[in-house]
Amino acid sequence: MVALLVLPWPPGGRFHYRVGETAKEDVRAPIDLTIEDKSTTEALVRKAKASVKPVFDLDTKWVSQVSDKISTLFSELRLSYDENNVDIDLKYFRNVLGVDLSKSVVRTFRRYRYAPWVEDAITTLIFRLGEYWILSPKPPVDFYVLRRGFVVRDLSLSKEFESRSVERIYLPSEVGGLIKRLVLEKLPYRMTSLRRAVIILLSKIARPNFFYNPKLTQERIEKAQERVKPTFISVRKGEVIVRKGERITPRIALELEAVRAKLERNPFVVFLGYFLSVLVALYVATLCWFRVYKGRAEPSISYRIFLFALVSFLALTRFGSVVGERLPLFLPWLKGMDSLQLLPVAFPGVFVAFLFHFLPALIMTIVAVACVALMPGGTSFLLLSLLLASVAGAYTIRKGKGEKAVILGITAAAMVCFVLEVARLLFRGAMVDTTFWVNLALVPLSALFSLLLVLAAAPLTELAFGVVTDIKLLSLINLEHPLMKELLERAPGTYNHSVNVATLSEAAAQAVDANPLLAKAGAYYHDIGKLRNPEYFIENTEGRSRHDKLSPSMSRLVLISHVKDGVELAKEYKLPRAIKDIIQQHHGTSLIYYFYHKAKESCKDTEVDEEDYRYPGPKPRTKEAAIVMMADSVEAATKTLEDPSPSRIRNLVREIVTSIFLDGQLEECELTLRDIYRIMEVFSKILIGIYHKRVEYPGREKKNGSRLSGSAKH
Repeated sequence: MVALLVLPWPPGGRFHYRVGETAKEDVRAPIDLTIEDKSTTEALVRKAKASVKPVFDLDTKWVSQVSDKISTLFSELRLSYDENNVDIDLKYFRNVLGVDLSKSVVRTFRRYRYAPWVEDAITTLIFRLGEYWILSPKPPVDFYVLRRGFVVRDLSLSKEFESRSVERIYLPSEVGGLIKRLVLEKLPYRMTSLRRAVIILLSKIARPNFFYNPKLTQERIEKAQERVKPTFISVRKGEVIVRKGERITPRIALELEAVRAKLERNPFVVFLGYFLSVLVALYVATLCWFRVYKGRAEPSISYRIFLFALVSFLALTRFGSVVGERLPLFLPWLKGMDSLQLLPVAFPGVFVAFLFHFLPALIMTIVAVACVALMPGGTSFLLLSLLLASVAGAYTIRKGKGEKAVILGITAAAMVCFVLEVARLLFRGAMVDTTFWVNLALVPLSALFSLLLVLAAAPLTELAFGVVTDIKLLSLINLEHPLMKELLERAPGTYNHSVNVATLSEAAAQAVDANPLLAKAGAYYHDIGKLRNPEYFIENTEGRSRHDKLSPSMSRLVLISHVKDGVELAKEYKLPRAIKDIIQQHHGTSLIYYFYHKAKESCKDTEVDEEDYRYPGPKPRTKEAAIVMMADSVEAATKTLEDPSPSRIRNLVREIVTSIFLDGQLEECELTLRDIYRIMEVFSKILIGIYHKRVEYPGREKKNGSRLSGSAKH
């Protein structure tokens, strides 16, 4: 896919120009060429086709046949005339002419006793009608075209001739009017009833005698086209095909196309070259990506997002190239604009930095630059703008959050692009003209395009790949969220614990280059499963614990169930998958020490399996999940200290984090020993600030004379 996007299409290098473009240099023919001028040949073929006249078949036998039948009919009716029997005459008309007439029409003819002059008038009218051509079917050309001429084949005489007498052609729907006109001319005005009867009779027996012959017409068209010989253009080696600044005409474009076709390699070989180049770039990117990946999501998912962003960027780049090349044809004042000026240069770095962090964004930028360098029109200044602008945007956004960070990153990238564009124009010695201002105006347009792309692609990526963006996390860490409000009302101790864990997790995530927003949000919701049975957790009780009445095995089930319940609530409230993973992993496979030892003491005669008193896991797989696990443990343990001095807090934090590490709970995440040490330092510092000793204010007395104890920070 990437290779297809960067492949020049259509390929052709310096010999590729479109009609209407201006040549950027002199182009000479490198070899002798004989080129078929297809446009001229096609014009000659069209001319030959137009020269062939439509063919029509004329049937003149119809007139004599019908005339003979009329003579026979009237002779027999005169001989067998019976004044009282009209039905016999109707049968004669039906049998001889094949027409059904009304009795009123037949009585009209009987009134004249089928006189010979009536017979002569009718036969004369039939011959007059035969002089006209009743057309069927209608040809695929109009009468205006037929005025240029058509061929008539007289089938009875076996000859053909050309004619332009369109006025002799009538459609079947027009025959009625023709018959009326002929009858009015032939019969006297006073014979109204006879006229009507003759018109009806002729209308019944009249039929088409002029037929369009499409088969013969097509055969003659094909023969005329076969007689056309191809037209060729000869170009000698070294001959100038087009000079610099000359506009490309259809003939010049044809010659350039022929040169390109002769010199170009096999298209498959060209594609293979681009494919290998892109393959190397993606291979290096893959190695770097998985090496510097910091565990914000599954590496395979993040890499698919990387490929999605790369393909989207290259597709938009290709689209911008096509638009940039064609806009000057419609808007002349855009002439001189580079074809890739509409490139969203800030998109690759800012988008990946927004979803992950700076190092993946840097990898993305380098690969994008490498791919754009393979594209036609990838100038050095364009590549420099893409590299520096994207890196500047990614670096600016690395510590930011939400839409504001994206806007700041895009702004930084736009400023870099603006300075580089001015430098490029000065470097080329460009004058301050329309082109100068157009190129500068495209910089904020590109920045706006990049901003819209990032804001549109982020939620789509979140939906398609299941990653969580900072924008989504900012909405989740709002304490007005329904789950947090319910936690405050039903389990205030757990709520307070979650807020403290969130404070620890956010600070620790910042110290080890993890996602502080994800760690904070995960900490807020890590214990929401306790909402199902809040009274069974010590922080939500006053006085005696309910576990005193339960067996250790039942207490174990209650504690373990809060993880499962938390995942179910997260699904119900449609929390992101990253938050659900933290809920599920924040205890890992750690041992429930208290109830495990209680079970061992109560069941001295039987052996207690340690695995039965471990959480089902899985172990933390991301930095954020591991941080929440450690913060959860140290915050809960620190509350139990009777004398929370700084040294005791530090020792407790070190003891708990070390036990988690030695228990193997951190072996599936990417935290290093250096990271763990930093996390312990951050935890200790914050917990000392929260749980330090209070001292009494001097000089304050109780009402009974003793001192009032006040509190002040130590």
